[in-house]
Amino acid sequence: MKIALLMRDDPNRAFNGLSTYCRELTKELHRKHQVDWFIGSTDRNTLNLGSKIPKIYDIVYATSLPYGAKVKLPLVAKTNSPIKEEGRYYSGFKKLKGIYGQYLEVATLKKAKAVISVSKISHDILLKEYSAESTVVPDGVDLEKFKPEKQDPFYIADNGVVVPPSVVVCSRDEPRKNLPLIREAMKHVGRNAYWSLVLGGLPQQQMEAQFRKADIFLTTSLSEGFNQTLLQGMSSGCACIASDIPAHRELIENGKDGVLFSAEYEMNACLDTYIKNAEWRHRMGSAARKKAENYPWSRTAIETEKV
Repeated sequence: MKIALLMRDDPNRAFNGLSTYCRELTKELHRKHQVDWFIGSTDRNTLNLGSKIPKIYDIVYATSLPYGAKVKLPLVAKTNSPIKEEGRYYSGFKKLKGIYGQYLEVATLKKAKAVISVSKISHDILLKEYSAESTVVPDGVDLEKFKPEKQDPFYIADNGVVVPPSVVVCSRDEPRKNLPLIREAMKHVGRNAYWSLVLGGLPQQQMEAQFRKADIFLTTSLSEGFNQTLLQGMSSGCACIASDIPAHRELIENGKDGVLFSAEYEMNACLDTYIKNAEWRHRMGSAARKKAENYPWSRTAIETEKV
């Protein structure tokens, strides 16, 4: 099959969740299919590029729902989180742009042969807001690049001082990511932990290295379709603390392979427990890694191929 993958960002230059998805999915699909990238670089260019894809392709796969609105060939579209859901956190010009984006989402849904949602909550929102059916295909994780590579959980330096655990945060700086809560967590913890903040486009290899060595992963998102960085933290054997939202509940079984919190005091209590109790931290990190092993990119590719 000849597949045209329509996307905005170049996966070889951009380091975000959707770029990682396109890069890893292409690797897997290339084993059996011809997959070519069509990169728009901006939202407008990507939208217009959809109408210019040559007819030699069997399928156009639009990796974000609005980008498929002008595609003329058989179309499959992917949604992480519909704009109607994310739009609650927009303001100003971005909010106006979001209204136009919803129009494009509807146009894409009308012509798409099939739609892929990354999670059950993404599927449910699409059904509720647009009465559109979809197939749930979760994102994956590279289990070799994101694997535990940590010091002994009871490590003590030569001077007899117990080395504090490290906390990694990986997020974009936007309202729905709720970064002010991260700053409050840092104040609460103080010097009892090292903090590694990945805010924006850190090159992939550097990000992988920080995840592998981190002890704790923290996410405070208010809304997600699928939190790829949470899955990367789990795969890296981090003891994970995540806000209690539907997308996180699909990955974490509370108290078994991670901890979910609903309020700031609960988050702080979880941090305190993880920091003080190395044995429990290690046990939760091991359980998180085991759960992540259910999400290799090969599985994502197989399920996508079926659609």
